[in-house]
Amino acid sequence: MAPRRVDRSEISICGKYFVFFVNFAILVVSPILLGFGIYILVLKEKSVSTWIDFFLDPSVWLVITGAIGSVIAFLGCFGALREITPLLRIYYWSVNFLILIELFLICFIFIFTFSPDILKNLNIYPQDLLKDAVVKYRDDPDMQDFIDNIQTDLGCCGYSDSADGYKDWNANPYFNCSSENNSFEKCAVPHSCCIIEDGDAINLLCGADAQSDELANSKFAPNINKGGCLWVLRTYLMNNILVVGGVMIGSLIPQLLLVHFSRSLRDQILVQLSKWQRN
Repeated sequence: MAPRRVDRSEISICGKYFVFFVNFAILVVSPILLGFGIYILVLKEKSVSTWIDFFLDPSVWLVITGAIGSVIAFLGCFGALREITPLLRIYYWSVNFLILIELFLICFIFIFTFSPDILKNLNIYPQDLLKDAVVKYRDDPDMQDFIDNIQTDLGCCGYSDSADGYKDWNANPYFNCSSENNSFEKCAVPHSCCIIEDGDAINLLCGADAQSDELANSKFAPNINKGGCLWVLRTYLMNNILVVGGVMIGSLIPQLLLVHFSRSLRDQILVQLSKWQRN
């Protein structure tokens, strides 16, 4: 008698456990981010009441990232482990949706860098969002730290797409140059605008009177970064667009692999089920 041929499974073990282990790792990290974000919001009794709180508050983004990551990773992890086709179907469509959002952001960044007039024609003004952050600088400690970190890391001052962005701080009630302002920070800029050499101590009053027209052109002018953050960011992107574009596109590759393997796994499970039904 001829030996009986072994009926092999249609399911790829490599694809199955690739989807499982990647999503298991995400499922471990995401709840930690979610819990940490909620802890910050509760500890500081923060309320998200405006768009500026939603878009520029790091703790809010920790909550959003942790929640979305937990749900999607759960679908992929248990869908692959238990070979549940409905979970895998929801999973790969969810990842596809995230990829579309990322592609939209990539297009937005390229338009912002090379064709900002297109955004103006569409009535999209990124500086309006950042202006609200500047106005609330002294009212929210987290927002203050966020802006200080951005201005320090980028070497910028203010929010606008202008070489004179430091003048944007005139919109803040504590830093404006109006005669009604009795603050000791009148006509100043935050210390994060100052150019500080390595090893130098931070002087919180280093930006005093930086917005004053008389002082701006004198030899006693504060040593500050004058370009707005959007202007500095756009200049950086233009000078490093190949690297930035490569990193953005490269980050899509693992996600596309997850979509491919999860969809293939679902199809393999359905083929295997049909074989069992025939037998």
